Amino acid sequence: MAQVTNVRTLGEFKKATGTDNLEIFTSKAGNKYAKNDQGEFIGMLASDFDKSEEVVIFSMSDEDTGESWLFIANGTPQEAEFTI
Repeated sequence: MAQVTNVRTLGEFKKATGTDNLEIFTSKAGNKYAKNDQGEFIGMLASDFDKSEEVVIFSMSDEDTGESWLFIANGTPQEAEFTI
């Protein structure tokens, strides 16, 4: 089952990875994806992504398959109200 392992703002992601810009492309199937300054694949964009809204990068993983990937969407990282 896929789960979110980390959420970073676009600025946090760029700083952590040393990336100045993410270039956005559209696949032949019509899906948008991002590459970094070196042309390396970063991740897919949400289908309702709006470049005028705040951007977050979700680090995802699937315990069943061992796969991990990044997903780019609109939003802001949430902070827990409290921990029990």
